[in-house]
Amino acid sequence: EGLPEKAYVSIRVGEVRKQVQYKPGEKIHFDVKTSPRTFMLDVFEKIGTAQVSLLDLTDVALAETEAGPSLSKIVEITSRRGMPITLDVNVTAASAEAIPALSLKQDRRQARHQAALEAKSYLDLQGVQKLLQNMIHKLLHQKPEDATTFMIEYLQSHRTGRGEQDLLTAPTPATERTDVEDKLPNWSALPGLGFADMPGFAPDGSTSLPNLDKHHSLVAKLLLQDASLYSRLQEVRTPAGVSLARCIKPGIDNRGHDLIRTLGLVAGDEHCFEVFRDVFEPVISQWHGGYALDSVHPLVGEECVSSVPLESSDGAHVFSVQVHCSRNLSGLPLIPAASREERREVERVISNAMRSLGGGKVKGMYHALKGSYSYAPQPGGMSDEVEQELKASGLIFHEPDSKALLC
Repeated sequence: EGLPEKAYVSIRVGEVRKQVQYKPGEKIHFDVKTSPRTFMLDVFEKIGTAQVSLLDLTDVALAETEAGPSLSKIVEITSRRGMPITLDVNVTAASAEAIPALSLKQDRRQARHQAALEAKSYLDLQGVQKLLQNMIHKLLHQKPEDATTFMIEYLQSHRTGRGEQDLLTAPTPATERTDVEDKLPNWSALPGLGFADMPGFAPDGSTSLPNLDKHHSLVAKLLLQDASLYSRLQEVRTPAGVSLARCIKPGIDNRGHDLIRTLGLVAGDEHCFEVFRDVFEPVISQWHGGYALDSVHPLVGEECVSSVPLESSDGAHVFSVQVHCSRNLSGLPLIPAASREERREVERVISNAMRSLGGGKVKGMYHALKGSYSYAPQPGGMSDEVEQELKASGLIFHEPDSKALLC
């Protein structure tokens, strides 16, 4: 795991070294008289390729050396990261006849091979292979009736994301990482952010409740009052497979403080409010200071918003107004129970909606977080400039600043 693409494995046993391009299950054989106690293992990453035709050497005057005819040739290579590499290659032959005059057939074969290498270098640099792989993957996943139109729209969305240079810098190819991204934490490897849950209370409901006497969240106080709630709902699951244990995990793992009121309860999907009603309704009611079972969320019309005075009594003016609206996508789990694939599906749905806002006052641009490769039109995520601009405006998601948010 973790090997770069086209890695080379080199093993040295004693004075013998063998090197091969890595392939799963590859075997490297050594003839040794006695079993060595140690061996040296090196992993190399190919950064560039160039093929030098021997026909080119015959067109250059040979310089006679003690070792034989020799010549020096400058070889230009473009690395996989797009950086130019210049090598001064010195070729020495035992004699002038040792440099063969290659046949026309061999020359053509080498020319085709060189063209293929240059083509692959260009495709890697532009991130074309990754783009096409993502497009085919989504095509097979969604199976639209008109595959041609789907692919055209997909490629156009990628082109749009690259073309808006006033907001974005040119994206890094999807197979590469920048120096800045290499310094970012590996969020997916951290418990609570990746595949593993935060240590503590088991979210699958396999353990009983601990002593909650010193816990201060609303859900902990409710479970203290009626301990049978958890045992009665411990094995119950929502249609999406969410357990009550996952919902109450924040309130169990974090004791909280008597002076700071917290819920200690999260919903794993939209069905939790109904399946675990006996837990959610009393906690929500207490949080809002009394919320009847038949209560409905109040609607705020335009007349309420427009009635807010935009000028104070001392003549000062309001510079800006922000309205925050949070909604969830029906049919997909909420963050506490969402897998990586489900989070990416949320990103896909929302980013497609953002790209469809094309006219009038309602329009927008979707920016993937820096280091993200799940959004094909913007591999590598937003640029440093865009990130700083969004931070200054308070319009960017930040990494969690408390472990309580990861439970």
